[in-house]
Amino acid sequence: MYRIVYKGIQESPAAILLLGIVVLALGCQQPPPAPMVATATPAVTVTAAATPAPIVMPMPAPTNTPVPIAAPTPAPTSAPSLAPSPTATPMPIPTVVPRPTSTPTPIPGPLHDPVVNINDLSSRVMVLRREMPEREQQIRELPWIADGLLYSEYRAARGLVYLAVYGGDYFPKFLEHPWVVEGRNKPAMEALGPLARYYPEDFQKVVNHPTISDGITDEEAVIFPTLERAAKYNRGLIKTLLDPEKVILEERNIDLPLAGRVQLVIIRTQPGLARTMDLLETAVRTIEGFMSLPVPRQQVIYFFGDAMSPGARGQNAWYLMVSAPGYDSDKRDLHEIIYVIAHESAHYYWRSGTKAWITEGAPSFLGVLQTNASTGWPLRAHKNRDCPSFKSIAELESLDPAVVRIPGFSCKYDLGDLGERMFLDLYHVLGDTAFREGFRRLYILSRSDDPGDDCEDGDDVGICHVEAAFKAGASEEAAEKVDQVIACWYQGDKAACPDTGPTDPLTPVLGPAKGTIPHQPDDGRSEKSEEFELSGDAMIEVTFENPYPLNKSHWIYGLALRSSTGDPHRIYISSRKTWSHSYYSVEKEQYGGGRWQEAPGVDVSEGGENHLRLIKIDDTGWLYVNNRFISKIQFSPGNPPNTDEIRLVVKDDGRDLNHQEGDATRYRDFTIWKWHPSLFDLPKDD
Repeated sequence: MYRIVYKGIQESPAAILLLGIVVLALGCQQPPPAPMVATATPAVTVTAAATPAPIVMPMPAPTNTPVPIAAPTPAPTSAPSLAPSPTATPMPIPTVVPRPTSTPTPIPGPLHDPVVNINDLSSRVMVLRREMPEREQQIRELPWIADGLLYSEYRAARGLVYLAVYGGDYFPKFLEHPWVVEGRNKPAMEALGPLARYYPEDFQKVVNHPTISDGITDEEAVIFPTLERAAKYNRGLIKTLLDPEKVILEERNIDLPLAGRVQLVIIRTQPGLARTMDLLETAVRTIEGFMSLPVPRQQVIYFFGDAMSPGARGQNAWYLMVSAPGYDSDKRDLHEIIYVIAHESAHYYWRSGTKAWITEGAPSFLGVLQTNASTGWPLRAHKNRDCPSFKSIAELESLDPAVVRIPGFSCKYDLGDLGERMFLDLYHVLGDTAFREGFRRLYILSRSDDPGDDCEDGDDVGICHVEAAFKAGASEEAAEKVDQVIACWYQGDKAACPDTGPTDPLTPVLGPAKGTIPHQPDDGRSEKSEEFELSGDAMIEVTFENPYPLNKSHWIYGLALRSSTGDPHRIYISSRKTWSHSYYSVEKEQYGGGRWQEAPGVDVSEGGENHLRLIKIDDTGWLYVNNRFISKIQFSPGNPPNTDEIRLVVKDDGRDLNHQEGDATRYRDFTIWKWHPSLFDLPKDD
């Protein structure tokens, strides 16, 4: 039997209230406890999986909050609440007709979850009818199909059709399982059919394995979606996944306001962090709240294992989500982990019926909102673009599809990056309520055609539908703002781009944010936080916590600035009470700076903190440590002054640096302002 870390749902009113407060007031939590490692236990232990009743007024969460996502100080005033807006009145849902596609895609949830024709599932149905009519009849007679096959069930039914055609003698045995007859564990049915069709050798190994040869329990059925992913990307992992002693299951049942009871499952092949289940629940809850439509899944499975496309941070295969084990550990920055889990969870809404820049851009936008609400990270694009030479969505859309499909052609992901930027700007210029209405309307259009718009019926939802969704019911001023954003990102007219930065110079463009930078001393490079796009003059502040006492290890941390040419600057302070500024010029192919100089006032005590302030104006910087002026810095020798990104950086390998894998350097109050003289008085002699 597979081992379960914890399972069940706690009905305690206090626990229900507590998690409800956390979800509705993500920016108000106390700092989290130290990460807990979830280790396998042979017995089933019931622990809390809170399910909040509707709560309107957010209250400060107590320090023992079960969702350890920190936001130690209030997020910027422009930050949204991901919980459903109590004042928002959703726009009327347009009259729709089904979108003609080969796969039924009606909108799920309260709008309608219609009965679909089993004949539309796959051409394999015709094969069954012609060659194995008794198997087709067995599928049709399953109670959950016989009473009308719902859209939300059709993938499971399609998996059974594949299994009937390609599963050989195993198919009749499979139908004997109670959970198949009763329609439970649908992700297992969704995945096992494709496993039989596309990976027949692996399928035979699976169904003949001793673990399941005597039948498949509900716990074992949960593992099946991982087997299809392993067969596709990492066949050596199948043996591990079929060994109950090497797999850890973590389960939690939650009640969502719209979808009702949903089971969350995390699958691991090595110990992970207890906070990960909390991050998954928070993502599912808040995205459902923002969409104001039920999560279209009764079982949400997240597998942390090496079974996905090379280089991907995560994938949503519908029957499960997958990320590398590093996203279930302290090896990744918390901001990135929150973003990836939220992005993949959002794909349960945004996955088909839309152009690629919407399919990826909408989940990326929701990932940014989740990260902002959880940590104070800015409402800005989550990373720099891979291919800045392409100026617009239209330009990338015009590429030959054969070129886009070339392995290693990373520019295809720029479509999602540009889509994310468009949605972020629409959010900034329209405001939370109007944006939610337009965003939800766009999703509805991706499920069904609206005969009232001027867009071509049957086409994937694209720019015409974006314009229609966000202009519907809008004022003339709001419609003009939509036109500006579309001109900026779809057409590439940068002169039309709206200024979405704060108007008050005292309002930061980032933060205050808090996080950790995990140590990985064996990777041969310094460790960095998530990047942040930066343009123009700025004031940057951050407070680092010393990771070690001096009798254990010295330490070096600071700021990394980089320009579009790839030329980096690094400004460090160290436990030797010194500082340095180094740079590399790509054009000149040479390093510069790097000389360590005395830095009075650096706190080197155990658990001590150091506050860094860097003011950058044109090609000149002023560095302060703990409010003491340290030095003036010249950026021009290394690269032009137009820095494009900034990161926090920790040097964790080198002489006297005994950093340990699994440890991390913590930071807080990471804040960036556009420079204005009212922010700070520079030294008088300058």
